[in-house]
Amino acid sequence: MENITLSKIIDVICAIASGERNINTCVVNDVYELDGIPDVKYSVFAITQNIHSEDDQFMYYDFNLYYINRVTNDERSNEVLNESIGIQVLRNIIRKTCEYLDIEVNTDILYYPFIQKFADVCSGVYADVTFVVPIDLCLEDYGEDDDIPGTL
Repeated sequence: MENITLSKIIDVICAIASGERNINTCVVNDVYELDGIPDVKYSVFAITQNIHSEDDQFMYYDFNLYYINRVTNDERSNEVLNESIGIQVLRNIIRKTCEYLDIEVNTDILYYPFIQKFADVCSGVYADVTFVVPIDLCLEDYGEDDDIPGTL
């Protein structure tokens, strides 16, 4: 198994999310980017980072995962439907990520419903998820003479 770095886990999560039949747009690191996309294709999956940590045995990658869909009318008749679908979509993404990378999540997952105005009035859910990776799978081996991406 190759190393499971921060960038690797984000790439895998986004690839899995893009494969979900209800997801048409993926946003990484800035859910409010949706404010600037007037013709966004719903449903949207978004991922933002929280604080990542490690101990002697594990790396803990902590993210907020979002499912966002447009509310279709003033009565907000599909608000709860968006939340219900969102829970199922996020559950699928989390489960498939764990299976693909052979990792686990740290704690019980709480799903928080929301309604929010982006470019459109939207509803959905987000979940705070911590993926637990054995520390020996997280190490990139950069030696003194290696070029580290993004450095001079």
